[in-house]
Amino acid sequence: MSRGALETTIEVGDRTDSLSSHSFMLRKLYSLVSGACCADNPDSPQHQEVLLPGFLYSMIIKERFDEALNGVRAFIAQDVRRGRAGDFFDRES
Repeated sequence: MSRGALETTIEVGDRTDSLSSHSFMLRKLYSLVSGACCADNPDSPQHQEVLLPGFLYSMIIKERFDEALNGVRAFIAQDVRRGRAGDFFDRES
């Protein structure tokens, strides 16, 4: 790795700390790809101090919105299966 890459990507102060951080991330990536470990859960308490409150709230809102859209999708699919599907482009109904 070049010195510039080590200095600009992770600002930990010392080049040896930066190199050890890069080597740890590379080992973690290899173990993740090989299936030796699983991906980190962003909801775990160890990550919540890293996340800013706005990001945490946006993740929660995104999950709730996704659940609501999946509910609407299931409702429409159920109507289509029962043959009661309406025309979404009909302005009179």
